[in-house]
Amino acid sequence: PVVPKVPSKNIVCSHCGSSFPSKSQLFKHLRSLEEQDTAVWICLSIGYAASTDISEKIKNTLNRLPEEAAVEMDSFTWAVPPNFTGSAVVNIASVRISKRFLDEISIETLPALLNEQLHEQGVCVYVHTAAVVDRPCIQERREFEKYEAFVPWAILQGPDNSPTSTCTTLPGNCGGWSSVVGHKRKPLEETKAAEFCDPAFAKRLRDGARLLKDGGRRDLGHFAGEGEGEMKIRIRASTMSDPFHQYCRMQVSCRQPKAGFVEIILGLLIAYGRSLLNDEELVSKAKSLLEGGDGVKKNSVSFPTILLCLLEPSLTKYEGKAGVSLCTSSTDVSDSMRKSFDEVECAIICFVEEEQDELKRWVERLCETH
Repeated sequence: PVVPKVPSKNIVCSHCGSSFPSKSQLFKHLRSLEEQDTAVWICLSIGYAASTDISEKIKNTLNRLPEEAAVEMDSFTWAVPPNFTGSAVVNIASVRISKRFLDEISIETLPALLNEQLHEQGVCVYVHTAAVVDRPCIQERREFEKYEAFVPWAILQGPDNSPTSTCTTLPGNCGGWSSVVGHKRKPLEETKAAEFCDPAFAKRLRDGARLLKDGGRRDLGHFAGEGEGEMKIRIRASTMSDPFHQYCRMQVSCRQPKAGFVEIILGLLIAYGRSLLNDEELVSKAKSLLEGGDGVKKNSVSFPTILLCLLEPSLTKYEGKAGVSLCTSSTDVSDSMRKSFDEVECAIICFVEEEQDELKRWVERLCETH
């Protein structure tokens, strides 16, 4: 006789209570749970103004996420060391977080969730965007960084608004000062900045930037990046658009070797702009810095770190491989990211406005030293 088959009992998962007709299906389910429970790397594009403890602020905010986020704090890292500057329009933080948690909330909602926590703490920090990546954006993956300093023309130029440009080492005529508008350049006299900026001083400032960039007589091979493994650096000074016409924007692009390097470069440029250094002295001090003669020590020449801003790290290769857009110069930047970039930059300039007395005291020390 045929023995009737006794229906087997469903097997219940002890993790979630789901039932399965066979062990094989239960095991398949358990494997999927394990995959969901794994941690994944995420990158956070973050901007902040005048923050000396930005790492603690971000970590505290991540700790406020629900327990199931399972943030692995030991994995937290930055693309650019935060002690390089006091502010940043964009710096990239990487950390590992629960995949299941991200699946539940979606990575697109994470910035808003973090920003809500940050604003509740009353800190001037913005999470522009977040992305899941295969590998963290560690310091070695940045190609170089772009730094900015915003200084009022009145403080830069001093009481004597008519310095004479004596640069003789540059080939040809340096041309007039200009403001960048899109891909076109406008002469200084055609911008609103003309009422704040003396053309002769502006020209001397640009002469100094060119000397530091190329060396004129090619003395600064380190700066021009001519040799194998040599350091490349680009320096630029420009006027700003409304409502910041009274400010000069100075930009330095390089892969900063140690904290304090960019501050010294900016100090040398401003000293040259105020005719405190001649061509030979500027080149000599820059070479000494690069060759380790002065080391990278903060001194009276060093621009105040708290007033230095990281515009962004250059991550072209990393972003291309990861398929993400994290920076102001990225290929696919959303309107919400642009708005966030603008908000943090305005916050940074507002802080600079509040610290003008500090800038004046620094310029006074610079003049006394020379």
